[in-house]
This record gives sequence, structure tokens and C-alpha cells, in this order.
Amino acid sequence: MWYEVRINMTPKKIVVVALIIMAMVALIYGLYFGWYLAYPLSEKPEVWAHLGGYFGGILGPILSFFSIVLLISSLNLQNQANLQLKSEIKRNKRNEEIKQFEVKLFNLIDSQKVVFSNFELEFIVEGNNVIKKSSSAIIELEDIVDEYNDAGASPDSKKELLKSLDSGDDIFSLVRVFYVIVKIICETFKGDDEENKSLRKEYILTLVNFTDYSALKLIIISMKYSEYFSTKYLQDCDDFMDVLKDT
Repeated sequence: MWYEVRINMTPKKIVVVALIIMAMVALIYGLYFGWYLAYPLSEKPEVWAHLGGYFGGILGPILSFFSIVLLISSLNLQNQANLQLKSEIKRNKRNEEIKQFEVKLFNLIDSQKVVFSNFELEFIVEGNNVIKKSSSAIIELEDIVDEYNDAGASPDSKKELLKSLDSGDDIFSLVRVFYVIVKIICETFKGDDEENKSLRKEYILTLVNFTDYSALKLIIISMKYSEYFSTKYLQDCDDFMDVLKDT
């Protein structure tokens, strides 16, 4: 565990205080021996050596203490700089991960568009088999579901309707692609913190907005009348359901 020692005095102030103390020590020495005791200046070298010992004995510990304070202050500044650098590296790494994810997300959305462009269902119209594609197929399916609702048909009959129309697994494939993208978003930002929650909803909303409206209606119909694992996942995904309700 790291402990941070906070030093209120700046290095400049410490130097000023140290100089003042040195001056006070010299002044006290001069006043005591020169003025109070009236000693003359000695011409003996060994006496001056005693003066050096006096200064060294008094100022040495004080200056050592200030040196330690400056060292601790320097270490604190270095530690703060390291923390800021780590934070910046972490933030840059996070931003790079998000950029890479966005590229991946829009590639997946493009793949969904390709699947939707190839989507088709076969209907029986006036005794003839008619193949309809993309939005036309989903609008036709929606009309049939509305007719079932008006006739008071049971949910099981609507499930059977979807099964009978999805002989080529086109509905399953389109719903599965959407589910995979939602799942990737949720697993990429799976933390419970506010940032991850916000990013999940933001990218799910992006997916919903870039999904063809007819395809989105098909997904909602499938969530209600099919029993795919993908639709069960979407029903249980709180973030997706919240975005769906909001939009």
C-alpha cells in the first residue's frame, strides 16, 4: 500500500527557511561570543575548527531534515505524474478499444443488411405460391398476423404460422444476426458501472436505428410468437428491452 505524504511547503520556501536558520545560527554564535562574552577573533586554526563543528552539529540535522522533506516532495510529484500517466494510458487504451469495437459493430450491421436483402418468404396467394422479399415479405407476414389476431387465433397457431413460413430459416437467420450483435454489445461492455451501462444502451440504440424498420418489426413478432434461443435472449436482455421501449 502506498502512503502519500503531503508537503505544504514548496521547495523554494524550504530553501528560504534553511537560509534563515543558517543566518540565525551564525548570528546567535556571533552575538554570544562576540558581543556577550566579548571574545576577540581567534588566530588559531583549531579554534575555527570548533566553529565548523558547531555549525555542522546544529545545521547538519536541520539541513538533513529539509533534504528528506524535499526528497519526499519530489517523490510525491513523481508519483502523481506516474498516476496521471497511467490514467492517460488507460484512457487511450479504452478509447482505442471503443474505436475498434465501433468498426466491428458497423461491419456487423452491414452483414445484417446483406441478410435482410436476401430475406424472402413464400406465401400462398389465391392458390399460387408467391415469393416475396425483404420489406414486402415482412409486410405480408404482418398482415397475416393481423388477420389471425382479428380472427381471435391462439398464440400457438401464430407460432405454427411462423414455422410454416420459415421453411428456409430466413426468419431464424435474420433474428439470429440481430441477437448476435446485441450479445456482442452486452458482453463487450458487461460491467455494472454507469459507463458500461451507458455504452451498452448507446450501441444498442445505434443498432436499432440502423436496422431496417421492417426487420425490426419481424424481430418483435418473432420475440412474441417464436421460441428461438435468440428471441429468449432478447426478451431477457434488460438493456435491449429498455431501448426498445424508449424508441
